[in-house]
Amino acid sequence: MKRVLALAGVAGLAGLYLLQLASPLRLVQDGIDYLMAADSLAQGTGSQVFGWTTTWTEGPPGYPVLVALLIRLGWGTPWGLVGLNFLFLALGLVATFVLCRKAFALESWPSALIVMLTLLSWDMVKHASLPL
Repeated sequence: MKRVLALAGVAGLAGLYLLQLASPLRLVQDGIDYLMAADSLAQGTGSQVFGWTTTWTEGPPGYPVLVALLIRLGWGTPWGLVGLNFLFLALGLVATFVLCRKAFALESWPSALIVMLTLLSWDMVKHASLPL
């Protein structure tokens, strides 16, 4: 019974996260810079932010390229960018669940509880839908 409740809790929280796909894109300054560089890459003008060419020594170098590819494919929409974050978050949570089960020999319900606590953490709620 605990296992079913824990897995239902994870599924419910995942559903609440997916509701954010329909929300407007939340932006911070780094996200704006990354999206501007990605847009200029998609247009074929190089990696530019506010008209200045950048080499991305401070940020993740592959991110603007990945977003430029999404733009070229027609998936560079708010739901596409946030959906990509959620996909990677889901992969990380599955890895956490498997690690808890295999490396720490936990049963499935405590492993699912750890995943639920991760989804309920303020940092995840706040930053999961940022295009970073």
